[in-house]
Amino acid sequence: MEALVILLISLICISIFGTFFNSILSRRKQGIAKHLHRARMNIHMGVMFVSIALLQFVTIQTTAIQKAFIAIIFVLGLINGYYGIKNHHYFKQQRQENQEASQS
Repeated sequence: MEALVILLISLICISIFGTFFNSILSRRKQGIAKHLHRARMNIHMGVMFVSIALLQFVTIQTTAIQKAFIAIIFVLGLINGYYGIKNHHYFKQQRQENQEASQS
């Protein structure tokens, strides 16, 4: 149980760093690079929300209302991660197409 808590706290810390790092980079970049950093930021936020929800579910005794809020946070994390992965894949393809077009 303690190993799981340590793992979740580590994931939260890493994802917080990744969220802030990619947020700063997305504001400094232009074009497709900006969108790629935003997609990575969404992936990190998704991991962070899921980790927070799992940590709350594992560590504290919860009532039904608290479990509902934890479930909402968990689902928001899954949605954020899904759209981050989807956008990252899309903009990565766009970047490759732009590079191929510029080489031709």
